[in-house]
Amino acid sequence: MFWSKGFADSVRSDEGSTLLSALMMLMFTSFLLLSSITVLKHQMIQYRQTALSYEARTMIEMTEVLLKDDFDDDQSYPSEVRFSSGRTTVSRLTDTRFLIKAELNNQHTSQKIIELAVKPVEPSTPLKTDENIDDDAVVDKPEAIPEVKNVNDHQDE
Repeated sequence: MFWSKGFADSVRSDEGSTLLSALMMLMFTSFLLLSSITVLKHQMIQYRQTALSYEARTMIEMTEVLLKDDFDDDQSYPSEVRFSSGRTTVSRLTDTRFLIKAELNNQHTSQKIIELAVKPVEPSTPLKTDENIDDDAVVDKPEAIPEVKNVNDHQDE
């Protein structure tokens, strides 16, 4: 009828190319989807590691503050500090150097070496008290300072 033989042959060959194009598009879309999932997975792992690292560092910093507060002239310090998310242990390396190791409940660990300055100890001297103070020397009403008197005198004028 209206169709020619050459046109019919070209239509048949186009049907195969649409199938091939659809398969290639499906493969490309699958590749993009798998790549996006892999990138997202790696970002989630990195985020989790960063959060654990911040939590361990915070525990170490809090232990360091406690260590600085408790480290006094008798050289006492806390050996272990427990938190809700883990614990930190303090070990002495030298007289003033300490290793603080944080271990979270999920076995993530982090450590830091700190050095504390030894505070000089001043000998305590008793306060000198004057036993010769009598009650008449203590006046209930304080006297005005001369500069204050002058200011008051100028205000009246």
